[in-house]
Amino acid sequence: VKLTVPAGTSAKDVKFKCSSESIDLRLLNCANDDADDNNSNSDTKLLLDGSRKVRGTICVDGTFWSIEGNPDKEREITITIEKLLVPVSRTGGTETFDTMTDFDWGGLYPNDEEEVSHRKYDEAKELDVREYAAKMGVDIDNIDMSKVNKTMFGAGVGDA
Repeated sequence: VKLTVPAGTSAKDVKFKCSSESIDLRLLNCANDDADDNNSNSDTKLLLDGSRKVRGTICVDGTFWSIEGNPDKEREITITIEKLLVPVSRTGGTETFDTMTDFDWGGLYPNDEEEVSHRKYDEAKELDVREYAAKMGVDIDNIDMSKVNKTMFGAGVGDA
């Protein structure tokens, strides 16, 4: 989620609180007409309302924010939200999700179509392993397997 904030906004002006069901984001020391009238501090502007439930469940430990841009111009706050996805089973290192698992929320809040100004999704790209390895200077067809440390691959295999 990306939000534009006024010039001069710094990290100390941002109040961020995240739970598994909501995100609350406010600008402190915001001396403008958009200040949040429902807040006891009239110098606070509400950007994301923590009383509103999001579309899915948030993994709190994987959710964070950052502020970018020139401090003399409008800046942008980016909130990276990790979705909490719970698999229905785990077998041999493979996690299986049921058909009801919603990997794409399609927005932050239910029924937020009127509020969202822009939705942008990165297109999935197919990875060419040979090309990727070549960029790192590795010829995957001529790897000397005797030099590969295999300890991490053998852990737990055949141990009983």
